Amino acid sequence: TVDRQMMMETIFSKTNIVALIEGIFTSMYMGSLTILFLPYIQTEPHNISPLATGIFLALFGLTGGLIINLLLARLSDNMSKEKSENRLYLIIFSVGGGALTFVLLFFIPLPELTVEQGNDILFIFSHPIIWLMGLIYVTTSSISALYDINQPPILQEINLPEAQGQIMAINRLLESIGFGSGPLIAGILIYFTNQNYQIVALLISLFSIPGTILWIFGIHWYQEDSKKIRKILLERAQELKNENS
Repeated sequence: TVDRQMMMETIFSKTNIVALIEGIFTSMYMGSLTILFLPYIQTEPHNISPLATGIFLALFGLTGGLIINLLLARLSDNMSKEKSENRLYLIIFSVGGGALTFVLLFFIPLPELTVEQGNDILFIFSHPIIWLMGLIYVTTSSISALYDINQPPILQEINLPEAQGQIMAINRLLESIGFGSGPLIAGILIYFTNQNYQIVALLISLFSIPGTILWIFGIHWYQEDSKKIRKILLERAQELKNENS
């Protein structure tokens, strides 16, 4: 059996604290992606229509993104078999790399379209730059997806079975707060920068820095915390073995 003190020690381990704090900042950045990207391409001078935007998101965000995410999930599992902390390196790459590619979306030279041209789907997709934007969009979405793929297994490995539900709930709560704050922050920045989406994208990307730094420190703490959990589980297994014998 595990007493309350041990429960609290494992729940408030250094790696758990890293995950909880980092989750707020990373969710702020991820929650700003759509709210920032959509008005950028739909308003002047780009004027891409909502219908064309929907087709773009379905083509590059849904179809392409799902296929790549399945491949990345398999890659993550294979890498973690060799070394479990490889998931942490993937999370660090996800947070930092996702922010970098996200910023690139706002610095490629999109065509300036009239409202009529923005409604012409064939005309829009005849521009090679639109396909380049789609490639970057798939890339940033897929890199960011590595975060959701690899964080839950990390939390499971550093928490006791009876505490995993609680820590997951706390983590999701804080991430939801961050995710909901992202669009608000993006909207405020868009207003005060007079709709300068390039500056706003750079400012939003700064939210990825705390998460990257925290997970770099968390690599060592993760090794300590996972060893502690494995030790407790081995002791439990030995107790059960002794009772059965």
